[in-house]
Amino acid sequence: ELGTASANLHDAFDRGRAFRGGSNNSRAQLVEEQIPLIRQRHDNGETYKAIAKTYSISASAIRDVCSGWRWGHVQ
Repeated sequence: ELGTASANLHDAFDRGRAFRGGSNNSRAQLVEEQIPLIRQRHDNGETYKAIAKTYSISASAIRDVCSGWRWGHVQ
């Protein structure tokens, strides 16, 4: 059945097919279980750069995780 773009998007969300965030994204370099640990390390005073080195990703990626800009769906 054909529908509008909006109807198709709503259908994809209803069926759990639309969200490709987090570790569901094939290009993700982290998994959900790591996010609270990263945020806790930063809250304890560790620098973005030091945390990033542990996970072999950029300091800006760690900053985005800690600010909630990325991985905001994880508490």
